[in-house]
Amino acid sequence: MKFNPHAFCWFLILFALEVAIALFIKDRLIRPLVGDVLVILLIFYGMRSLFPVPTMRLAIGTLIFAWAIEIAQYFRFVERLGLADNPIARVALGTTFDWFDVVAYAIGAIVVVLIERTREKHSH
Repeated sequence: MKFNPHAFCWFLILFALEVAIALFIKDRLIRPLVGDVLVILLIFYGMRSLFPVPTMRLAIGTLIFAWAIEIAQYFRFVERLGLADNPIARVALGTTFDWFDVVAYAIGAIVVVLIERTREKHSH
């Protein structure tokens, strides 16, 4: 484990942006699509701030994690755990499977790889 302050700053910015989207935007594009794309970047930079893992490996791991959560929603995991009345579990794990979320997560993984590849190119 090695702390990366640059990645942590991006994590904090993305976290604030996700909270703002959740609290203030009630539309059919930004909240569901952009929010789901950005959550991949949020998780990626959160993990990158602690673990010096290669970009592609971390992006794929983040995508698999997000897809696993989405699959758990399909199987109503929150309800099966008896947490249907727990608002934290409902927000953290979600309750509704959506194919658009699966696609948005893939877009997020592609975006983060493109960002990091561009950044890595310019830093050499």
